[in-house]
Amino acid sequence: MYEVGKDCKCLNGQCVETVSKTVSEGDADFCIEVGANGFSGDNSRVYLKLVNCGQSNFLVRTVKDERNRPVGIELAFDGENAFAALMKAADFAIDVICDQTEESAGRCGI
Repeated sequence: MYEVGKDCKCLNGQCVETVSKTVSEGDADFCIEVGANGFSGDNSRVYLKLVNCGQSNFLVRTVKDERNRPVGIELAFDGENAFAALMKAADFAIDVICDQTEESAGRCGI
């Protein structure tokens, strides 16, 4: 399989099994950890963690609404290697989430 590590995260009272991996392209390395507990209505949870483990420039900002509440994140990277490594990390995240949701719903909506 694709995993390097396994863990469990508790998110608002729900446990999510996560798998992690380091993806590399040139001097760009990202450590990604991702998991989902499937389609569970209001109890559904998805966890995604992306860490810059290489030498690429990496910018993270919180996106806030008009009331200054956090509503999203903004990511920026420098260079083709970081772009390629980010694509590998995204592929890994999609694979993990699809595998974990297929077990509970019998389908992947992507």
